[in-house]
Amino acid sequence: MGSPELKLVDAPPTAPAEPRRGAAILLGLIVAVAFVAGTLGGADRARLKIDVREQAQEALQLALERGSSDPEVQAALVELRRTLDWRPLESRTRIVYASLVLGLAMRLDDMQLAAFHARRAAELNPVTVSVVHAAALVLANTGEVDQALELTRSMFGYDPGRAAETLSQIETLVLGARLEQGMPATPEAWTAWAKRLRDARRHDEAMQWFERAHRRWPEHLPALTQVAGAAFTRRDWLRLAELLPLGTTLPAEAQAAYPLAWRAHMRWANGDRTGAVADMEAALERAAYPGVRRLAGDLFAALGEIERARSEWNRALHDLRESPARATLLSRLARLEQEHGRPAAALRHWEALLAIDPDHQEALRRRDDLSGFNR
Repeated sequence: MGSPELKLVDAPPTAPAEPRRGAAILLGLIVAVAFVAGTLGGADRARLKIDVREQAQEALQLALERGSSDPEVQAALVELRRTLDWRPLESRTRIVYASLVLGLAMRLDDMQLAAFHARRAAELNPVTVSVVHAAALVLANTGEVDQALELTRSMFGYDPGRAAETLSQIETLVLGARLEQGMPATPEAWTAWAKRLRDARRHDEAMQWFERAHRRWPEHLPALTQVAGAAFTRRDWLRLAELLPLGTTLPAEAQAAYPLAWRAHMRWANGDRTGAVADMEAALERAAYPGVRRLAGDLFAALGEIERARSEWNRALHDLRESPARATLLSRLARLEQEHGRPAAALRHWEALLAIDPDHQEALRRRDDLSGFNR
């Protein structure tokens, strides 16, 4: 079945305001560039990829300069439409065409045409992230919000992170959108959305979603880790004891390393030295991440096991290499060496810290003290 033809004319008096048109054109440009760039098999298809992208970019640039009724803009649209006539299953071309139509739309019919091709592209490639993502954005921009959210909901089943990104973009496009309609009731979806909120620095909302996910799926380790990490940061040992009861055996997988390390510190805070060491050793067995080694060094230093603390911090420092977290470890090691009679080693660490942060006041003071220089 053929699709309706595109008819772009000068905007009538009731046409959308210029800011809306500018936003739509920008969206069309973003989609045209980003989603045609996906890998296509074969030389002919690769050539098609480049041609379609260039056509879309040129048409949008001309539209910005001359208006959507310019003959060259119309010619580019016709060319893309012809491509779809002889390649009806080429969903990437179709989604670029839909995006371009949306970017140039001045009539309701044009918006409907863009939505038609977006829906068709998603039907042809229902699990291709780039296509479904673009289709959802086009549909959201054309007012087909329920369909946009349904596509996003399906995406959570095979790429939760990208689905959360899509949902976030829909949130900015559609005021008052029912976002939960675009999210299935799964721990993967809820935690992916929470991480997206956290990345956007919406920390309170993110933690609410992590808490919701943990309450509904208490055995889901990623949600548990986020909630327990927040409790550890606050040094809320009562809450941490609720989340990580002493009788609970955490899974023998890398993601359990941090919860075990946090529980080790909780046990030490409660006077359980043996249990604290056992949990920390279990954490290191699961995954000796630099962060886990740092926590281990903190615990062993508190226990008075200086050699073990030194070893864990040094190994974490070696693994981090260029990370900003090196400064924290260097200051820990420098204090440790200075407190336990190794001034030369302490001086080396303070100088290494100053190479990272030349204005670090404690490092400046300690270096001067150790080198015998008074300002």
